[in-house]
Amino acid sequence: GFHLKGAREVISGVAAADVELGYDGRLYFADYGGGWSVNKNGSIQVLEPKDPALLQAGAAVAQLFAKGLDQRNLEELQDLLGHSDQRVRKLAQFELVERGPMGKAALGGVAQSKDASLVSRLHALWGIGQLGRQGKADSKALLALLKDGDDEVRANAARVAGDLRLKEARGGLLAMLEDKSVRVRSLAAIALGRVCQRGDKKVMEALYQAANANASASDFDVVLRHSCLSALDRVGTMDAAASKATSSSVEERLMAVLFLRRHQSPKLVEFISDADPGVRIEVIRAIYDTKALDTWVGDRLASLGGKGLPETVQRRIVAANYRKGTSGNAKRLVALAADANLHKSVRQAALHGLRMWEASIDTDPVLGHYRPQVVKGRTMKQLGVDLTGPLRRFIARKQDSSLTALATKLAGDCGVALDLATSRKQVADGTLDPELRVATLDSLAQANQSSDDTLILKLLEDKEPLVQAAALRYGFARDLDGVPELGYLAIKSGPIPAARSGLAGFSLRDPSALNGLWLSREKGLRKELWLDAYLALSESKDTKAKAAAASFAAQDPQNVFSLSEVGGDAFAGEQVFRNQGACLQCHKVDSEGGVQGPDLSIVAERLKPSELLQSVVNPGAVIAEGYGLSSVILKNGSALVGRVPKQTDSVVQVIALDGKVTDLKPSEVASITPPVSPMPPLGMTLPPRDLRDLIAFLASQTPENDAKRVKLDHGKEE
Repeated sequence: GFHLKGAREVISGVAAADVELGYDGRLYFADYGGGWSVNKNGSIQVLEPKDPALLQAGAAVAQLFAKGLDQRNLEELQDLLGHSDQRVRKLAQFELVERGPMGKAALGGVAQSKDASLVSRLHALWGIGQLGRQGKADSKALLALLKDGDDEVRANAARVAGDLRLKEARGGLLAMLEDKSVRVRSLAAIALGRVCQRGDKKVMEALYQAANANASASDFDVVLRHSCLSALDRVGTMDAAASKATSSSVEERLMAVLFLRRHQSPKLVEFISDADPGVRIEVIRAIYDTKALDTWVGDRLASLGGKGLPETVQRRIVAANYRKGTSGNAKRLVALAADANLHKSVRQAALHGLRMWEASIDTDPVLGHYRPQVVKGRTMKQLGVDLTGPLRRFIARKQDSSLTALATKLAGDCGVALDLATSRKQVADGTLDPELRVATLDSLAQANQSSDDTLILKLLEDKEPLVQAAALRYGFARDLDGVPELGYLAIKSGPIPAARSGLAGFSLRDPSALNGLWLSREKGLRKELWLDAYLALSESKDTKAKAAAASFAAQDPQNVFSLSEVGGDAFAGEQVFRNQGACLQCHKVDSEGGVQGPDLSIVAERLKPSELLQSVVNPGAVIAEGYGLSSVILKNGSALVGRVPKQTDSVVQVIALDGKVTDLKPSEVASITPPVSPMPPLGMTLPPRDLRDLIAFLASQTPENDAKRVKLDHGKEE
């Protein structure tokens, strides 16, 4: 029920972990000192108003709290109920509650006074509520306030009546559902849910009608809808909600669905074919998102089509079939993958689900929360039996090549034999998508036909790097004649994907040759392949190969990190940046992200790949100006906290958090702590290949690419 009026940066350049408004009117910030290790750099930073009148007012409030209000008379306490500081008003309210019958009378008088300020009346009303929780309230006074002339007084009177479970307020609250103020209607609805019994037909119908009237109003209020729902949650019944399936009001049907969702009721099925798409969408969400999914209603959900539904709702239908897991559900997933009315990513998800058919998962694939699914009796072998016909027909369709590629991989996973003659033609067809050709080659390789050796050797000369790489992988696996020589040529001058397959092949077939390449890498191995060679050595079963990798790592811990400087995939690196790297929490790229760290939109203009790597692996080594703090301890015992942009034989300059510049003589300074960075060392958390891809993405953040993004964004807006 609130809207942000505006935002203003109050303080910057400090690792503020908490903030508190002091009784003296000053703002106190807890600065944890930055960095990811235990340190003694923490401090309390204080911001105070420049206006002397505000400082004086703050001092008065601090003095008031120091002394307390137990010596103040009733009249003074009544006056303090209207104080400009809410904390003082609350203190006076609590003190009047403690004053017994006289305090009670004072609170009642202020609450009903037409001359008192609104904030005074509200605090008096809340004080009456406190007395009510102690069994001492005057319910007649409270009931009278339900009809007060001020909207806010009526609203808060309704809230207090609800908090006290005041049954006598039922009639007054029912009448308030037609109040001119939406806020009054909202709080009256919530209060009705607290004072009435479940099954109260008159109240249930009034709440449905209030929601319906709200929907037809020009100033529809989503908070009022939520309030009516919260009340129905306490007083409504399943049967009453299910009966709304025949209502002519979309809002009433939607309200009933939301109520049934809260109670995870199978009666949601009554609305699954609703004429309104918005209601149908909420029904699908309600069934999938709750325990209703694991009842027979979940089967009805899994049988739905997804045409015209949002992508996230289509995903629920796919995931419902995966969770149910019968032979029929498996066939249904193939049908969903073939449905051109669904989003491409949803169709891909259906095939990915089939490839994970045997997996027991803990996390819901749509919602992301803990929702264990233990798979029993589901095997890829049986899946192959069930899907032989549907899968072959799906692969034979003309469609997006990425879908055919996934289906081809699925066929290999579950042992569905594809037509070998057709597969061979598909692999050799250079006009097809490389990903599809590789998937088909994977399927052919599983058939293990020696007659395909010639095809594999021919594919080693294919123009597509991914196809070359796959062919080289199978050439090594089958120990085909001439493959080591071709692998060596790929490493020397072939496409990078093929070269990486060559290194992996030598790791399996000839570790000594791989070791030789590694030892002469400065002269004979492209730098983009160094990381791959190192990983191949470290993952090899050969003792000498593993020892060579271990020796390299032992010489200097930074050695392994240095291998990620070049050779990465910028596209894959963007996924690392946005996901497992969690970089967007603190850094911006193209106006998206946080502000705690430097903007990286054109970071490649000022940092070379080696410097980018250092900044990721060891963030504290070089800290961008304005993003690291030092503590400057003076010989007189005082201290300054801020940036130290200048430190020479004649001056030490400190720029504090408020921008104030202080020039010190070096003789005045006892010590200066190194600037600290709050960024974690990602080299310790990211796998080496992910680190390499991340560096490639950062290295692509040039002014030219940034300008292209801006131009593209403008084009989308137009």
